[in-house]
Amino acid sequence: MNREKKGLFQNLDFLQFAIVVYMVGFGLHVAIRGAYWVVRPLESAKDSALFETMHDYGGLTFWGLLILIGATFQILSSIILPYYRQTNVFFVTYALGNFICGAFYFLYSVASVNSGLSPISPFQNLAFAVMMFILSIAGGMHAWNTRRRQT
Repeated sequence: MNREKKGLFQNLDFLQFAIVVYMVGFGLHVAIRGAYWVVRPLESAKDSALFETMHDYGGLTFWGLLILIGATFQILSSIILPYYRQTNVFFVTYALGNFICGAFYFLYSVASVNSGLSPISPFQNLAFAVMMFILSIAGGMHAWNTRRRQT
Protein backbone atom coordinates (compact mmCIF):
# COMPACT_ATOMS: atom_id res chain seq x y z
CA MET A 1 0.00 0.00 0.00
CA ASN A 2 1.14 3.49 -0.73
CA ARG A 3 0.74 5.52 2.43
CA GLU A 4 1.43 9.19 2.43
CA LYS A 5 3.25 10.68 5.37
CA LYS A 6 0.98 13.09 7.17
CA GLY A 7 1.40 15.53 10.00
CA LEU A 8 1.74 14.25 13.55
CA PHE A 9 -1.89 14.59 14.59
CA GLN A 10 -3.42 13.75 11.21
CA ASN A 11 -2.66 10.05 11.78
CA LEU A 12 -4.78 9.92 14.95
CA ASP A 13 -8.26 8.49 15.05
CA PHE A 14 -11.00 10.45 16.82
CA LEU A 15 -10.48 8.89 20.27
CA GLN A 16 -6.72 9.41 20.16
CA PHE A 17 -7.24 13.03 19.14
CA ALA A 18 -9.76 13.53 21.97
CA ILE A 19 -7.28 12.05 24.47
CA VAL A 20 -4.53 14.37 23.24
CA VAL A 21 -6.82 17.39 23.59
CA TYR A 22 -7.87 16.28 27.11
CA MET A 23 -4.29 15.69 28.26
CA VAL A 24 -2.98 18.96 26.87
CA GLY A 25 -5.98 20.89 28.21
CA PHE A 26 -5.87 19.36 31.68
CA GLY A 27 -2.07 19.64 31.74
CA LEU A 28 -2.28 23.34 30.88
CA HIS A 29 -5.04 23.86 33.46
CA VAL A 30 -2.85 22.35 36.17
CA ALA A 31 0.35 24.00 34.90
CA ILE A 32 -1.20 27.48 35.00
CA ARG A 33 -2.14 27.03 38.66
CA GLY A 34 1.30 25.64 39.45
CA ALA A 35 3.12 28.43 37.64
CA TYR A 36 1.06 31.07 39.43
CA TRP A 37 1.86 29.49 42.80
CA VAL A 38 5.58 29.30 41.96
CA VAL A 39 5.82 32.88 40.69
CA ARG A 40 3.51 34.57 43.25
CA PRO A 41 3.24 32.33 46.33
CA LEU A 42 2.60 35.06 48.89
CA GLU A 43 -0.02 36.82 46.79
CA SER A 44 -1.67 33.47 46.00
CA ALA A 45 -1.85 32.56 49.68
CA LYS A 46 -3.96 35.66 50.29
CA ASP A 47 -6.48 34.73 47.56
CA SER A 48 -8.44 32.31 49.76
CA ALA A 49 -8.42 30.40 53.02
CA LEU A 50 -7.75 27.22 51.03
CA PHE A 51 -4.62 28.62 49.44
CA GLU A 52 -3.51 29.95 52.82
CA THR A 53 -3.92 26.46 54.28
CA MET A 54 -1.94 24.95 51.40
CA HIS A 55 0.76 27.58 51.93
CA ASP A 56 0.95 26.67 55.62
CA TYR A 57 1.64 23.02 54.72
CA GLY A 58 4.69 23.14 52.53
CA GLY A 59 4.42 26.50 50.84
CA LEU A 60 2.67 27.21 47.57
CA THR A 61 6.02 27.17 45.77
CA PHE A 62 6.41 23.49 46.70
CA TRP A 63 2.85 22.64 45.61
CA GLY A 64 3.29 24.67 42.44
CA LEU A 65 6.49 22.85 41.49
CA LEU A 66 4.85 19.50 42.25
CA ILE A 67 1.92 20.11 39.95
CA LEU A 68 4.12 21.72 37.29
CA ILE A 69 6.12 18.48 37.14
CA GLY A 70 2.92 16.41 36.93
CA ALA A 71 1.49 18.68 34.24
CA THR A 72 4.73 18.47 32.26
CA PHE A 73 4.51 14.67 32.24
CA GLN A 74 0.85 14.85 31.18
CA ILE A 75 1.59 17.22 28.29
CA LEU A 76 4.69 15.21 27.30
CA SER A 77 2.67 12.00 27.21
CA SER A 78 0.14 13.65 24.89
CA ILE A 79 2.94 14.50 22.47
CA ILE A 80 4.22 10.91 22.61
CA LEU A 81 0.71 9.38 22.23
CA PRO A 82 0.94 8.84 18.45
CA TYR A 83 3.90 6.50 19.10
CA TYR A 84 2.40 4.49 21.98
CA ARG A 85 2.64 1.23 20.01
CA GLN A 86 6.36 1.66 19.36
CA THR A 87 7.60 2.69 22.78
CA ASN A 88 6.65 2.31 26.43
CA VAL A 89 7.59 5.93 27.16
CA PHE A 90 3.99 7.09 26.65
CA PHE A 91 2.65 4.80 29.38
CA VAL A 92 5.43 5.70 31.83
CA THR A 93 5.00 9.47 31.40
CA TYR A 94 1.22 9.07 31.46
CA ALA A 95 1.36 7.09 34.71
CA LEU A 96 3.81 9.51 36.35
CA GLY A 97 1.90 12.63 35.33
CA ASN A 98 -1.42 11.26 36.53
CA PHE A 99 0.07 9.91 39.77
CA ILE A 100 1.70 13.24 40.67
CA CYS A 101 -1.44 15.22 39.81
CA GLY A 102 -3.58 12.65 41.65
CA ALA A 103 -1.47 12.99 44.79
CA PHE A 104 -1.74 16.76 44.55
CA TYR A 105 -5.52 16.72 44.09
CA PHE A 106 -5.93 14.29 46.99
CA LEU A 107 -3.96 16.57 49.33
CA TYR A 108 -5.78 19.56 47.87
CA SER A 109 -9.13 17.94 48.68
CA VAL A 110 -8.01 17.24 52.26
CA ALA A 111 -6.89 20.86 52.67
CA SER A 112 -10.21 22.11 51.30
CA VAL A 113 -12.36 20.26 53.86
CA ASN A 114 -12.40 23.13 56.36
CA SER A 115 -11.25 25.96 54.13
CA GLY A 116 -12.68 25.21 50.71
CA LEU A 117 -14.02 27.81 48.36
CA SER A 118 -17.42 26.10 48.65
CA PRO A 119 -18.83 23.01 50.39
CA ILE A 120 -18.39 20.97 47.21
CA SER A 121 -14.68 21.82 46.74
CA PRO A 122 -13.38 18.78 48.64
CA PHE A 123 -15.59 16.44 46.58
CA GLN A 124 -14.61 18.00 43.26
CA ASN A 125 -10.93 17.76 44.09
CA LEU A 126 -11.32 14.21 45.37
CA ALA A 127 -13.06 13.24 42.12
CA PHE A 128 -10.05 14.60 40.18
CA ALA A 129 -7.70 12.67 42.49
CA VAL A 130 -9.57 9.39 42.01
CA MET A 131 -9.68 9.88 38.24
CA MET A 132 -5.94 10.64 38.14
CA PHE A 133 -5.08 7.61 40.30
CA ILE A 134 -7.19 5.27 38.15
CA LEU A 135 -5.51 6.59 34.98
CA SER A 136 -2.10 6.30 36.65
CA ILE A 137 -2.70 2.69 37.66
CA ALA A 138 -3.95 1.82 34.18
CA GLY A 139 -0.91 3.42 32.52
CA GLY A 140 1.50 1.83 35.00
CA MET A 141 -0.03 -1.62 34.61
CA HIS A 142 0.17 -1.36 30.83
CA ALA A 143 3.81 -0.27 31.00
CA TRP A 144 4.61 -3.10 33.41
CA ASN A 145 2.84 -5.75 31.34
CA THR A 146 4.45 -4.56 28.11
CA ARG A 147 7.88 -4.63 29.72
CA ARG A 148 7.32 -8.15 31.09
CA ARG A 149 6.24 -9.44 27.65
CA GLN A 150 9.38 -7.99 26.05
CA THR A 151 11.77 -9.77 28.45
